Amino acid sequence: MALKPAAIHQFHTGSAYGDGVTNGMLFTRQLLREMGFDSDIFCIQIAIELKNEIKPVRKHRDSPDQVLLVHHTNGHNHGDWIKSLKSRRVMVYHNITPAEFFPAQSPMRELCDLGRAQLVVQRHRPARGLDHDHVRPADLAQPRAQLLHVRDRGREAD
Repeated sequence: MALKPAAIHQFHTGSAYGDGVTNGMLFTRQLLREMGFDSDIFCIQIAIELKNEIKPVRKHRDSPDQVLLVHHTNGHNHGDWIKSLKSRRVMVYHNITPAEFFPAQSPMRELCDLGRAQLVVQRHRPARGLDHDHVRPADLAQPRAQLLHVRDRGREAD
């Protein structure tokens, strides 16, 4: 990949109008575009209010000269697609609510557990990782993933 990627796109499984993750993606896209990058946001589920701001994932055109910021929150079933990409992937971690905050039969509890399991599996796959929230040590305990704590350390060299 060239020093300057052809594009820096973002992916998240879903979007919600006014949601912190979605607002963060919109802000990041704005900054990337202001810096001269081609940048779009791709999601599986797109809130109706955002249909003109976010593209369906099927429109993503993968290329090894691009970077894809993969926003990780709760668990999902799109890991195989992410793993198959040629783009350089950067995980952006947004925190996962502890599963025990939800009732035992809640689907959210299962998604929280799945998200943590996927975080551990993904620790070797992305080129880098960004941490929007402080990572709970239990999330990454075995073995630790390399994450950039954007509030604490800023950008690290390759």
